Amino acid sequence: MEKVAIIIPTYNSMGFLEKTIESCKNQSYRNVDIIIVDDCSEDNTRLYLRTLDGVKIYLNEENKGLAKNLNFAVGKSDADYFIFLGHDDILPYSHVETMVQEIKTDKGIGLVHCNAIKIDSAGAVLEFSRDNKVQSKKSERAMYFLAIDNFIQSCGMLVDRRKFLEIGGWDESFKLYGEWLCHVKLASKWKIRFCDKTHGYYRVHSGSTMRMINQKQENEIKLYKQMCRTLATSLLDKAEKDISLRVKQGYRFAKENFNYK
Repeated sequence: MEKVAIIIPTYNSMGFLEKTIESCKNQSYRNVDIIIVDDCSEDNTRLYLRTLDGVKIYLNEENKGLAKNLNFAVGKSDADYFIFLGHDDILPYSHVETMVQEIKTDKGIGLVHCNAIKIDSAGAVLEFSRDNKVQSKKSERAMYFLAIDNFIQSCGMLVDRRKFLEIGGWDESFKLYGEWLCHVKLASKWKIRFCDKTHGYYRVHSGSTMRMINQKQENEIKLYKQMCRTLATSLLDKAEKDISLRVKQGYRFAKENFNYK
């Protein structure tokens, strides 16, 4: 049975962490490692982590950011696959089992992604993050759509660890993000598969990472997005490249004139 690592980054995470870990421990798939990298929490997160059994815990002495923490955890793991899970997100009981079954259908798959149900701070269901049919179709032409936007929803996503290491993991020059660029690099070598048989639970609340981005980081993110689109576009053939450029021009027009996001 292949091993799956569930990697959870923490930073002042006490509010929701217990339920996240509980959902990981209660998986129907039993060959699971739970790895937590704490990035210098200042609340009671570290005190709580020290009470846990059956969890591999790494405590940073200095704040390193998501990219370095993920790469570090993947490097420490001997798992075949991994899930990078937010400290406030939740996995359904059979999620890991379902995702492993999907990725094993084709050795050419680099990652399997799924939909997510948005929940609020109290756990109440809000809405689905994506449309399953749209996600499935986009995954069949992953590079084309990655040249437009990062359509892959990462909550609950399963990644082939060896293939992740082969592309060099997340680019550590970006501290708080890196999944889009990683998706592009994986799609340049392997297939991207969408699974509609399961989903993650993505928690939306005031302390979510993307709600804490400052102006300087917003400018950095704009440059990062531009780099991701440029790289993905460069990997398309000429016909798809021309279409992709026209779509991006329309996207920019809608954003500038109709506040489209």
